[in-house]
Amino acid sequence: MKKDNVAMICSIGELAGLFQKSRNLEDFLQTAVSVIAYHMNAAVCSIYLQEDSTDELLLRANQGLSAGSVGHVRLKQGEGLTGLALKELRPICEGYASRNPSYKYFPETSEEKYQSFLAVPILNGLRRVGVLVVQDVQANYFNANDIKALRAIAAQLASTIENAQLLMSLHQERARPDAAMPRDGVEGGFLKGKGASQGVACGRVVLKRSGDDAFLSRSEAEGSYTREQFEESLLRAERQLEQLQDEMEKQMMDVASLIFSAQLLILKDGNFSGKMRAQMESGCEVSDAVVAVANEYIRLFASSSNPRLREKVQDVKDIGLRLLNNLKGSQQERAGYEGCIIVGREILPSDILKFSAMGAAGLVLTGGAGATAHVAILARSLELPAVVLSDEQAEMLTENVELILDANQGNVFVDPSVDVRSRYEVLCNMRGREGMIGEQVAEETRTSDGTRVHLLANINLVSDLACARAFKAEGVGLYRSEFPFIIRTSFPTEGEQCPIYRRILDEMEGRSVVFRTLDIGGDKMLDYF
Repeated sequence: MKKDNVAMICSIGELAGLFQKSRNLEDFLQTAVSVIAYHMNAAVCSIYLQEDSTDELLLRANQGLSAGSVGHVRLKQGEGLTGLALKELRPICEGYASRNPSYKYFPETSEEKYQSFLAVPILNGLRRVGVLVVQDVQANYFNANDIKALRAIAAQLASTIENAQLLMSLHQERARPDAAMPRDGVEGGFLKGKGASQGVACGRVVLKRSGDDAFLSRSEAEGSYTREQFEESLLRAERQLEQLQDEMEKQMMDVASLIFSAQLLILKDGNFSGKMRAQMESGCEVSDAVVAVANEYIRLFASSSNPRLREKVQDVKDIGLRLLNNLKGSQQERAGYEGCIIVGREILPSDILKFSAMGAAGLVLTGGAGATAHVAILARSLELPAVVLSDEQAEMLTENVELILDANQGNVFVDPSVDVRSRYEVLCNMRGREGMIGEQVAEETRTSDGTRVHLLANINLVSDLACARAFKAEGVGLYRSEFPFIIRTSFPTEGEQCPIYRRILDEMEGRSVVFRTLDIGGDKMLDYF
């Protein structure tokens, strides 16, 4: 069989498909090694994950070795060829693995017949996640192209595998008592802020909270539902997230980067849904069980000593809300932020992508996020109206209160009057009519005296290309190449960047395109650099 490993590189669509083939976290890892082994045409594929508590590598998934070795084979950092790859942060490729003095044989694996060996470290930024290994019986089987391919695959899967690892370790964290934090606020009024992304939005407030302030409210659990409805809600939630990821890949392949992977992994976690089922079996109402277990996970995430787990609090809350919306029979496949205005202090670029994909109407940014910050630039490209408020002003906003954002003026109307609402609803309904305006744009741009002017578009995201074409842009004056870097948690590889640039060139059909070299620094920092 011919190797087609290159076909897998940069195929986020296929990687997202791994979730559809998986039933739980362990099954996800097992599916991953099967898909990788197929593409690499290798007899063996293994994923070793580093445990934070011991710094040891543990074999978590495998295809080709003895099934009993999964969960039992352990390596210290630097031990064996696998441990050496992680310690030295480099690929190790051997045509005759057993001849290398660092080779270590584990009898329970039955790997003595596999001479060809290739291991690459799985890194999420500078964090050591684990090691991806392929083996084959044919000596000298793997070559330089295989090394490049496996490194690219490891880079693409790094954040998702780390999410899986974090969720597995979460079950060992100790919970603490539920203590939802009340939030006082005022309704009615006007706040003057600073416009960050132009537009007008009308909707109810959803607070992006962290820690103990992120609990689901018991008021969300209304109505009586059956176990069958719960199971359908779970399946529908999976389909919704898979569809959202697929849409992101098609529309914004430059920044899609499996942003819904953490939520999909939590849904696939048998402990998560299993705890809900256990509570239902003990007599708890279905919706109450969803809220209770979601809040238990929020407590676990928020109280974890691992900062990467604490970052997942909003993902857990989003899942809980999605399940409750599905139980209530919401017909909105985006379920969660349709018609909502997100208010948050620490909103990441990946958060903005999720909010946009799930239909958010607008953003209120706090905590010093300026109009020139990369989150604001991203909001503009996604056509999400955004206003920057001070922390003191944002404290006045409460969950579910109605807001009107006039991001053109930097105005925020809290619980607006009937008169204000009627005036702004007309503007809110104008969103999404760029195509109608584009029809009025001439094919060639000229001044009033007939002088020819070449109109080029500035592109932040690949999705901006549709708007550029609608307004008859004659090329791309500037593509801001930093966004594929900002959204990810580690440097995108050459293989990941190339299809992005190719798509821009293809869609511009021979028109002029200017790519800006990487612009990082100031308000556009990379947390992994």
